[in-house]
Amino acid sequence: MAAAHKVTVALDYANLADAKSLVSQLNQEHCNLKVGKELFTATGPAEVKRLVDMITHLVVGATQDPTDKRKQVFS
Repeated sequence: MAAAHKVTVALDYANLADAKSLVSQLNQEHCNLKVGKELFTATGPAEVKRLVDMITHLVVGATQDPTDKRKQVFS
């Protein structure tokens, strides 16, 4: 069961490795993730999309539904 209230965690890192490290430590049933401007600028949209794809696979109950906002970053 997902938490009723979630904390939003900003992935404000200058590199993808640090962002992935934090993501791997979080329970995504209890938090939302936000890609920070620093990460987006440092890595570019292709790397951010890969991170989003990785996160989506980790989210319990993630769907292939195109309206799932967790996947609507670069459509």
